[in-house]
Amino acid sequence: TVQGLETVYLDRVIPQQDLKKISELYSVTIVDAIHKARDGIYDGVDAAQQIRQAMLEIGPLWRTYLSTRLVDEEVRLINEITPLMQATEVPLQRLQAVLNRNNAASQGLEQFATHQLYPLIDPLTSLFSQLTDAQLKEARHQFEHSQALYEINMRLMAVVLALALLFGSLYALLFSARMARYLGAEPHELASISTRIAQGRLGDPVSGNVTSTGVMQSVEAMRRSLASMIGKVREASQQIESSTLNLSISSEQGLKQAAEQNGAASSIAAAA
Repeated sequence: TVQGLETVYLDRVIPQQDLKKISELYSVTIVDAIHKARDGIYDGVDAAQQIRQAMLEIGPLWRTYLSTRLVDEEVRLINEITPLMQATEVPLQRLQAVLNRNNAASQGLEQFATHQLYPLIDPLTSLFSQLTDAQLKEARHQFEHSQALYEINMRLMAVVLALALLFGSLYALLFSARMARYLGAEPHELASISTRIAQGRLGDPVSGNVTSTGVMQSVEAMRRSLASMIGKVREASQQIESSTLNLSISSEQGLKQAAEQNGAASSIAAAA
């Protein structure tokens, strides 16, 4: 996670660099200045200045590290390191005073370099090494925790997606069922029935023996109404055709009777 990465960087990576720098200031910078002053490579003032500069850099770096988020192992090591760091201050200040007198060949410098220097510095560098290891261990723990959390989130997302697909499918089925109940038939069936009605094929029931519902019921009612109306029109046409035929027969019979009467009248007139 973002928080896990931020913790690793701010509370592990940067502090590890600071701890390495502090350890080098003690074990390299200060020790090197003392030995070079004793060997005559540095004069006393330069060596004292190098030691003073190292001590000035150690303080802010150590306070910055103490402001980070600390685990129990770090707190334990800090409690061991703090008195050892305090124990170096007075001896190093006295040594700086000796060196500032430009007395690099003094017996005090030789005695400090031989008997006091490493008992002061070595325990510190050892504990700083342990503190760095604790940083690496905690960074590894944070990485493993973030990795496990990532896997859990991925599995959770997979479950959520599966549930979403399941509920989406169920909703689609329910919607289809409701639509089918509203239509009363499948859309392609309604299209086929509408085509048959448009072609004038009104004799076939649209739903067989099944009770029509929804739109299908309306289509069936329309089919029946059209079939009934067309049936009545056909019946009326047949009645008109029958009446016309009867009228034609009656007219022919009347004309025939009139012709016969006319012939009889002519015969009577000729006889007279």
